[in-house]
Amino acid sequence: SLLQAQDAPSATEVGSATHAFLQFCNYERLKETTTKEEAERLVAEGFMSRRAADILHHKQLEAFCKSDLMALIQSAQKVERELKFGILTPMRELTQNAELAAQLGNETLFVQGSIDLLLTMPDGRLILVDYKTDSLSEEERANPALLAARLKERHGHQLTCYAEAVRDLLGKAPDEVRIYSLPLGKSLLI
Repeated sequence: SLLQAQDAPSATEVGSATHAFLQFCNYERLKETTTKEEAERLVAEGFMSRRAADILHHKQLEAFCKSDLMALIQSAQKVERELKFGILTPMRELTQNAELAAQLGNETLFVQGSIDLLLTMPDGRLILVDYKTDSLSEEERANPALLAARLKERHGHQLTCYAEAVRDLLGKAPDEVRIYSLPLGKSLLI
């Protein structure tokens, strides 16, 4: 029992494995093959570890392949994954506490990160997408608006930084910011 508990993947491990798969998978191949077969290819080509492939939630990844987001990816003019950035951001924008925001004044913080997915659509719209593997309550599963509100509250500052990074990199803010919830199998407009 103790050995099994030590081998059980943490939520962080599953999230990292999922992000690795989504970073390196071949969208065209996924039209013709399963996510398990694509994971095996990623392991064989050194893009993913055996452990990561073994802990993937293939049911969630198969739902991703049939999702509204995959339809957007397939119709995008340009698809960028794991877009690296570094920006200076006002620290006051990283808190919801008005008193603390006032104390921070014009202090800035260097933030670096990686945007999971940025789509440039044929009409020029930019769609920023962040993948989340957060677990869902039954209430959130039944009412995705509740999930969207929780994810916005929990990850809103991160997404604000990502949107600013897109503006800095491309000279234009994203037209849409979405979170793709793997447990839900849908993207949520934030």
